[in-house]
Amino acid sequence: MHRPAATTEHLNFSGELIWVARRHARGVGTNVITVAALPGVPIAQEPHHHLVFQNSFVNVYEIEVAPGDATLMHQHYYDNLFVVFGDADLTNAVAGQKPTKLSLSDLGIHFAREPYTHIIANKDKLPFRNITVELLQTQGELKNFSSSINEALDTAPPDGWGIRQGRVLDTDEVQVVAVAVPSSTAWSPPHDGHDRLVVMLDKINDASGPTEKNSPFPAGMLAWFPADTDLSIPNESDQQMKLMILEFMDTTPKMD
Repeated sequence: MHRPAATTEHLNFSGELIWVARRHARGVGTNVITVAALPGVPIAQEPHHHLVFQNSFVNVYEIEVAPGDATLMHQHYYDNLFVVFGDADLTNAVAGQKPTKLSLSDLGIHFAREPYTHIIANKDKLPFRNITVELLQTQGELKNFSSSINEALDTAPPDGWGIRQGRVLDTDEVQVVAVAVPSSTAWSPPHDGHDRLVVMLDKINDASGPTEKNSPFPAGMLAWFPADTDLSIPNESDQQMKLMILEFMDTTPKMD
């Protein structure tokens, strides 16, 4: 089931438009227009937000807030999406607005428009964990939206290898898909001229391996796939493997 374009109003993430910043990643050069400063600290300076990957398309943060803890008031300069790991009961305090309660579900997907600044407080008994992807290109109209990875996969038919792929959301700049890969099968991207960011969702439960250098999350949850690569991700477990894949629409096609 697809939801309408108004995807984050129920989360109250968008605050007063007291600050405007637009950085255009497409083409050459960067344009920035600043009207006024948002309160709070930059997201990169908020201690619960751990920057684990960045390039000209994205900044990716792994976020963990312990039970009873809260983030600092922090700024969001870019449109962003995040995927939640585990159910969570939170309080969201957007600058200039009354705090609101949030009940988020495991593998839920949420999209928010910049600019806003807020505090997230964890009222649950378990850590609140998510991966937030800042989209460095200004995003156009949100055309499709599924509220979770599982919802996107529920009606996705398998291909000849048993792999299921469902649409999560798309704009003119990015398409996000959920993928379920059967055991002993590998996922590989098509040769279509698009770069991709892959989030390996099941790795969040891998407590036996190393963690990221600057994050409490298991290492290796992210992979960047350049356009037309021959790389693949094998599923060597005895369970299906779930992926969230961001496909960037304006990647310059490579010429033969």
